[in-house]
Amino acid sequence: MGIPAGAEFAFLAVYLFVVYSVTRPFGAAAQAGFGIGMRVLQSGFLPVVALGIAVGPVAGQNFGAGKGDRVRATFRDAAGIAAGAMFIFAVVAHFSPEPLTRPFTTDPAVIATAAVYLQIVS
Repeated sequence: MGIPAGAEFAFLAVYLFVVYSVTRPFGAAAQAGFGIGMRVLQSGFLPVVALGIAVGPVAGQNFGAGKGDRVRATFRDAAGIAAGAMFIFAVVAHFSPEPLTRPFTTDPAVIATAAVYLQIVS
């Protein structure tokens, strides 16, 4: 049961090692900008992840009750809410990334790097 979660964290560790190794020659501002951009991105995903966690039990309860129409409606509504939330976040991250990063640093080089990262991933 723990193998998928463990593998996920292992892949994350390898990913971060590679990214920080690649960004090292660009200096501390690039590494900090990537780190801040990644945390902002994760905070944008958080509401959708919470929705996904909440939808499972609702759909499961309706599935157990034999209410297939409710299961489909639950999925459709949750997918619509998640897509809408991620679309809004992507638009904000693409067109106005600086205000999302300013609470974490005042260094203009770090803000610029984090803004570029958010524009690319959005």
